[in-house]
Amino acid sequence: MVSVFALAYAALAQRHGIVLSIGVATLVWFGAVALLRLVDWTIMSALVLNVVVFAVTIPASSSYRSAAVPREKLERTRYDIPLRAAAVALVVATVTTASHWLGSLVSGMFAVFPIVMGSFVVIMHPRVGGKAAGAVLSHAQPMLLGLGLGFVGVHYLAEPVGVWWSYAAGLAITMAWSGGDMVGAADAY
Repeated sequence: MVSVFALAYAALAQRHGIVLSIGVATLVWFGAVALLRLVDWTIMSALVLNVVVFAVTIPASSSYRSAAVPREKLERTRYDIPLRAAAVALVVATVTTASHWLGSLVSGMFAVFPIVMGSFVVIMHPRVGGKAAGAVLSHAQPMLLGLGLGFVGVHYLAEPVGVWWSYAAGLAITMAWSGGDMVGAADAY
């Protein structure tokens, strides 16, 4: 559902400010996650859902990929990385602390909350504009497929090889997908 968040943000950021764009994209994400609760998911039905979602979000976001990021506005400030790290840590700490009261389903939903993308656009949107920040999230769409494949790898490997090895395999799957996607994109230019 992170791809749904990315598409909603990219579409809204073309004409709106950061608060409306990220706010509505977050509401769209919550709505999509709420709909997911209505289904008793298996790994196969989840894979089919991902194929359908990506079959829609990747082409739908392609028109937002053309905006260029102005190089003169890309100066980093000293608080960029600490701000992003603090936002991610706050979500993790809140979900971990509240998981006892929230239950496993809601905790699991928040475990995939798009905080990394959200904190990125909070920094980028005011600096380079919504079109350029939306272009970055649109370019991330194909990479998110690899993230899903990494999760599948962890799911199937956790029991036979152990948790830590399954995490390593999931990371390798995600990195291999992203590396292959980057090589394919470079060859296209």
